Amino acid sequence: MKDTDLLSTSEAAQMFAVTPSTIRRWARSGRLSHIVTPSGRLRFRRADLEKACTTVMSDELSSAIGEGPIREPR
Repeated sequence: MKDTDLLSTSEAAQMFAVTPSTIRRWARSGRLSHIVTPSGRLRFRRADLEKACTTVMSDELSSAIGEGPIREPR
C-alpha cells in the first residue's frame, strides 16, 4: 500500500463534501472503515472511501427524500 492510498480526515471530508467532524462521526459509527495511527489520527483507504461514497451518499439522499415535502413559508 502506498502512502497516497491513505487519506487524512480532511482529505476524506473533501471527497464527501462534508466536514471533518462528520467523517469522524461516520468512522466511529462504523459507516466508514478506517485505520488509527499510533498517534491516534484516523486514516482512510482511498479504495474503501470510493466504495463507501456511493453507499453513504445514497443513504443521505434516501433520508432527505423520506422527510416529506419542503414547504415554502407564507
